[in-house]
Amino acid sequence: MLLHDDDPVIGTSRSLSHERHVTPIYADYQRHLHLQMHRLVDEGRWAETVVIGERRVVAVQDELRRRLHPITPLVPPGALPGVRVVALGGMSESGKSTTGEYLRIRHGYARLKIGHLIDDAAQRAGIASPYEIPAVVRAELLIDGLDRFCAAHHFLDRVTIESLHDQDATAELRRKLGEQLTVVYVDATPEVRAERGTAGPEDVIERDAVKARRGAAGIAALAQEIVDNNHSRLHLERRLDGIALAHRWPLRQPATAPVNTLGLPVHLESYLSALLDRTTVQQHPLCWLDFQYAGRNTLAGEIAILLWYLVGMGGWLVPTYQPDIYAHTLPLHLPPITTPHLEHVDHDERHRRLEVRYTWPVGAGRHAAINRRLERVHADLARPPAWTRTASSPRSATSSPCGSSV
Repeated sequence: MLLHDDDPVIGTSRSLSHERHVTPIYADYQRHLHLQMHRLVDEGRWAETVVIGERRVVAVQDELRRRLHPITPLVPPGALPGVRVVALGGMSESGKSTTGEYLRIRHGYARLKIGHLIDDAAQRAGIASPYEIPAVVRAELLIDGLDRFCAAHHFLDRVTIESLHDQDATAELRRKLGEQLTVVYVDATPEVRAERGTAGPEDVIERDAVKARRGAAGIAALAQEIVDNNHSRLHLERRLDGIALAHRWPLRQPATAPVNTLGLPVHLESYLSALLDRTTVQQHPLCWLDFQYAGRNTLAGEIAILLWYLVGMGGWLVPTYQPDIYAHTLPLHLPPITTPHLEHVDHDERHRRLEVRYTWPVGAGRHAAINRRLERVHADLARPPAWTRTASSPRSATSSPCGSSV
């Protein structure tokens, strides 16, 4: 028994929604029909009951096959079970073949041709001209060919089909496959596509005219994903990576629940409630002692050292008093590119301060590169956070393209 819904009222409404014109007599007939069907189901008159609900045609077929296959092997075990289908559309030379090939190589999609699937299914059904039949039948032929191919290759869980040219048939595919299908429209400007054509711009224009008559341009309105292929190959591949990975790692919306419903011990519940109050309820702003400037001298010094090691000397230094690390880092023990020139050393015992000023002799090119990087570092460090307050005076830290002092 096939039911629209567990509720006969909802089932009646869905049945009537499929009709163009409904008379009062026909509406009464549908109401009584659904009441009687539900009565028979409740009495256990049927061995199997399938509730269609909001599911698509292929999903319902899959459940029917799974229930009937153990009874008779003549019924296939499933209808595209767990197979993700990506249908590619677009005008000539837009990059559909490149898209399908990248998804095959990089993400393991099987790459199939729509024409082959339709022709194979039409031959089995005895249809001589499959492209002259209504769009809904052509979509059914495509699904039948795809279903048979995936059944013969049971290890497949993702496929691409190309190329979509018929807008009406694409709409039927979406209606039958539902969320199992992702329509991807690869778009590019006419100028870009004309340059890509190996047979010349005229050939691209002629093929576009044929696709336009079939409604290929209208597929963009049905597509869940529109890929802009007017840029580099890398730009296209990163966009396709996002589409492919979105199905493997779908976004999840975190669920919220009151703390007292989590079943935590009393002390943990109290701690978590207090933590949430302090982090989510509006509180008076905290005063962080020396938060704005604490550690900034060290940060500036570390940045300066890193820049001189990498840009000034072209390498990374390891202290010689750590022989194991030194030998592992520099197994050849190459001499340094340059050595520093010590300009000033001052030890202030009263303030416990050691001031060292030195320079590294480098060429004009590296000197300019270091200048640019240090100017950026100065700009970033000189910008205080707007949300902090300090209760102490700032400490000084200076650095220059020719050296550093603390």
